[in-house]
Amino acid sequence: MFENVDNPEDSSVKSQVEEIKAKIGVECPIFVKAMQPSNVASGFLLALPKQFCHSHLPSHDATIILQDESGEKYRTKFIVQKDKSILSSGWRRFCFANKLVVGDVLVFHLVRPLKFKVYIMGTHSLAEVEEAFSLLKFGSCTKQTAFEEIRPMPLPKDVCQVHIGEKTSLTLDSNAALIDEEYNEEFGFNILEDVGLSIPATDFGDVENTKDFTILVNGVSINSCLSEEIRNRYYDLCCSQRSFLHNHLLKSINGKLAAEIITETINIANAIRACRLSTPHGAYVLWEKTLDAFEILGMNVGFLHARLKQLLSLSFRTKQALIRKSKEAKLEQARAKDKVITLESKYWKLMEREDGKC
Repeated sequence: MFENVDNPEDSSVKSQVEEIKAKIGVECPIFVKAMQPSNVASGFLLALPKQFCHSHLPSHDATIILQDESGEKYRTKFIVQKDKSILSSGWRRFCFANKLVVGDVLVFHLVRPLKFKVYIMGTHSLAEVEEAFSLLKFGSCTKQTAFEEIRPMPLPKDVCQVHIGEKTSLTLDSNAALIDEEYNEEFGFNILEDVGLSIPATDFGDVENTKDFTILVNGVSINSCLSEEIRNRYYDLCCSQRSFLHNHLLKSINGKLAAEIITETINIANAIRACRLSTPHGAYVLWEKTLDAFEILGMNVGFLHARLKQLLSLSFRTKQALIRKSKEAKLEQARAKDKVITLESKYWKLMEREDGKC
């Protein structure tokens, strides 16, 4: 998924990636490219990742639409060659319009067959981008080998999948309605249909029990996206802080993603509560990184952070005390052995003297 990006330099990429990830949602066939001179300075050709093309794009030449963050659309020529697939005609116009320079990192999100939304992140690095994306591995978005792609999304009904040998190519069904290039509903983002009707916001002070506890994201209830157990545990967690922990999530986060964040927050809270001295240090690090990402997205998890730091400190002090006691015990054992040897030596000397008198 990640191509042509150098060593880490800019930590602000983390928040940018999280913002983009929130817009994309849970269905996210994407790839990331860093611009090279041949892409934006001379030649103006863009080679696409082979594995991504194999999984998501047709095996023949076609027109691909690129849509930038302002909504402007650009037609580009997608050319399939023997060893690679490239964007050519139209790509130059996209570069000039968006003032792309060498080193800029672009996130390409396939919202429909033959249509990408393109997010321009500026100059960043592979390590920074990779780390930020991997922090948000929500269910269906899992990291693949070489970070070339994330699992495919379902295709609309107006696209047929034609299997040729082991390869799957995409072709338009001539009997189906033409693809609407103005289509702007992203998979998994129709909150009102998938989750529930818009409901007025409630102050947490008005919530007296779980029956009154409605979890709203952008004015829409997501209660149906969460199991009863998760809702009850989240209610208890909110009660402990006397506030809705998700109240300040970014506006661009949809209901499904918010449900994943809440579920993972409950999982971490349960894990923190159940952790023991034997809990590996790596688990603490993973929880901390996840909470860091959620905090940037606007989730109120500062109190879990504080508890985690207390446990880390207690674990460290306890382990250090055990190591010290173990060393002291071994030292005491060595001293005891020396005393036994000394006493045995004295005993045999006394026995020799007694034998000499006889």
